[in-house]
Amino acid sequence: MKHPGTKWPPAEVPQWLSGSVLFLLMLLLLPATALAQELNHDAPQEAVIEGVFHIKVAETATPSIQLDVQDGVARMGIASLDQLSTEYQVTRVERMFRPNPRYADRHARWGLDRWYRVYFEAGDVALTRDAMLAFHADPNTELAEHVLVKEHALSYVNDGRESFVEAMQAKAAANPDFPGEGDPSDPLYADQWHYQNTGQTGGTAGADISLPQAWEIETGSPDVIVQVVDAGMQIDHPDLAQNLWINPDEVADGTDTDGNGFIDDIYGYNFANNNADVAPSNPNAQGDSHGIHVSGTIAAVTNNDEGVSGVAGGDGSPDSGVRIMTAQTFSNVVGGFAEAIIYGADNGAVISSNSWGYTSPGFFEQAVLDAIDYFVAEAGGPDAPMNGGLFVNSSGNSNSSANFYPGFYPPAMAVAATDHNDGKASYSNFGDWVEIAAPGGEA
Repeated sequence: MKHPGTKWPPAEVPQWLSGSVLFLLMLLLLPATALAQELNHDAPQEAVIEGVFHIKVAETATPSIQLDVQDGVARMGIASLDQLSTEYQVTRVERMFRPNPRYADRHARWGLDRWYRVYFEAGDVALTRDAMLAFHADPNTELAEHVLVKEHALSYVNDGRESFVEAMQAKAAANPDFPGEGDPSDPLYADQWHYQNTGQTGGTAGADISLPQAWEIETGSPDVIVQVVDAGMQIDHPDLAQNLWINPDEVADGTDTDGNGFIDDIYGYNFANNNADVAPSNPNAQGDSHGIHVSGTIAAVTNNDEGVSGVAGGDGSPDSGVRIMTAQTFSNVVGGFAEAIIYGADNGAVISSNSWGYTSPGFFEQAVLDAIDYFVAEAGGPDAPMNGGLFVNSSGNSNSSANFYPGFYPPAMAVAATDHNDGKASYSNFGDWVEIAAPGGEA
């Protein structure tokens, strides 16, 4: 059960959400406060990543930090921590949240400038745990914690075809009566039962999100930036390119033109590999294409005679549809989640979509929860569609009511999955900590 207290509501709601079912559900959310945290020191071995951990330096020690490498050992300029670095042969120390002059004061208020990643050559999880605990016990650190394994919460099930799009095309071919009069011109709209369920997939008519009715209110505003924390993006995708966020102040010239700490972040950033190449490793693989799939559900250009329809993909005109900011955390490596969330808040996103979670219930990284708190409080602003941000996270796919983070964290909006009969999808996590359920897929 979620912890009691006060749940954050957005101070202002974007016009495209007004009157929608989602908005009504947001108003009905039960209050909840910041969580009294327990650290992840006893996380199971299989959930711990070897050779790296987080530390948050004590506020009193922060002014003394000077990163350096001497004789192959990474040092921080703080005697006690440097002694531990020597003992455990630390090879690299780096700031978790890179400096952004525009928001330096805000980052400092939230303590983001005190988070660091510490790397060393670990032989096993036991040594990683020993090193992490040694840094945690040092008086110059506020805390140290493990870096935990994360996994996708995939929102559809691969049926063996080469790609999800091919599966949809095959199903759409069996429904020649769609699109009908008044339906969008997108050829695969026929199979999007989650928008308008007529029983076309053998499910229950009406078990959908009533999207045609919502479109009568709003089809999606380009002022709304939705960050997708997931796998990569095909930036020339014919059904998405028009609705991708483009950093207005960055030029792809190999430098950090806008001074936000990220080089060439035109469409977002690849936080897993620390570069601006947001292309998926293998766009035909289920996991690697999932960022494209989620982005399409949110913002595929609607009514353009191409592919699928997006929930907020506009009406086909260039000045309609929300904008997708790519935050790639799943690639040939997996990582960068906390920094991705901070990036979203600092670069204009007001909604963060997250289809991932930790592999073991009850465990989390405090650095990630700090980032979520920051997004919820600091995203948007007076000139944005809303003050504060909405952090949305899958409840997870373990068919469990256990407290899977980050969806279980009170400031997050946890979303469970339903099937085409409006029942719980067989794989979906559930419980009274879940705020909303939405169509997911068939197992």
